[in-house]
Amino acid sequence: MADKNSIVTRLKQLKVMHLLAAFKDATNPKKVNAHRGWIDENEMKSIVLVAAAKGPKGIGKTEWHGLQTIASYEKMGPLAKKYFAQLEARWNLAKRMNFAQHLVRIAKKEVGVVEGKSNNTGKDVEKYQKATWLTPGPWPWCAAFVCWCYQQALNAHPIAAVNRPQTAAAWDFERWAKTQKKCHLNKPPVTVLAGDIVVFTFSHIGIAVANEKNGEVITVEGNTNVKGTRDGAGKLIDGVYRKTRAKSKIRSTIRTDDS
Repeated sequence: MADKNSIVTRLKQLKVMHLLAAFKDATNPKKVNAHRGWIDENEMKSIVLVAAAKGPKGIGKTEWHGLQTIASYEKMGPLAKKYFAQLEARWNLAKRMNFAQHLVRIAKKEVGVVEGKSNNTGKDVEKYQKATWLTPGPWPWCAAFVCWCYQQALNAHPIAAVNRPQTAAAWDFERWAKTQKKCHLNKPPVTVLAGDIVVFTFSHIGIAVANEKNGEVITVEGNTNVKGTRDGAGKLIDGVYRKTRAKSKIRSTIRTDDS
């Protein structure tokens, strides 16, 4: 088992400075109960969450080895070991996920985001808009939301020869799909599967998060509301919502092949 000094040395070699800072904080004798030794299990939990917060595949091999280095510390208690086991399980699961599953996972995590005090504004809205080629501002962002989700999914599951969409227009996704060898643009009648990008007839767009059923498709969409309208209808609060849409409203679907 490694001692504290050898772990610090190894973390420096790996150049995972945020883990090094967290480890030093967690092993500060002024903060840790003397009866437990150097490492405190609650502090160790914080170290693991530093990496886990980046997503199951968001930490690189170097950081993962850094975590394993910390995990070898002989004073680590059973609670800390449990958190490392959970992180490793997420890591292994992520390696088995395909692109569509990542796209669904990312979109679902955004459900609940709402706009700021005025229409088409807010910190998260700006985050989505930055994934397009337009400067963030008070403009409709349903396409920007899909661009951002697609960008994050590609970060988690890179696909060669796929250039991510950067358009701010829902129907322009069709033009983009035609330029991508790994993307398949489908016109009705279509069979919608989880992970498909769904372009609607009313100049709107979302991501299917489940396979179609009984003539309907469940989606996650940005720039909509509880009534399912688009871009600030009346006093409704727009945001990211899970919606059930009739297939008759579908203009096209786009499916990415990650084989």
